[in-house]
Amino acid sequence: MAGGIGLAPMRPLVLAALAARRTYGQLNLMVGTRSSDDLLFAERMRIWAAAPGPPHCWVTADRPSPAWWGHVGLVTTLLNTARSHRRTPRRLYVALRS
Repeated sequence: MAGGIGLAPMRPLVLAALAARRTYGQLNLMVGTRSSDDLLFAERMRIWAAAPGPPHCWVTADRPSPAWWGHVGLVTTLLNTARSHRRTPRRLYVALRS
């Protein structure tokens, strides 16, 4: 789970986990941004969110633009979305901007 600029330090960890899937298993990525225009790595997030996974990726914006393609709301609301898809994480790593 990453919010705002907290996604930047998580990106290398996500890429490393994807490169070693057998070691890390299932990867769920939940990303939140205040404004959809401020989303870091927006094109990569859109590709991951549209794909069946891995990673299973959900992206949300508090204030979406008219062309926004993701969820709307706080990043913590994505936990319920993950549960409804039976993708509840066993381990949760959080990186949020303060």
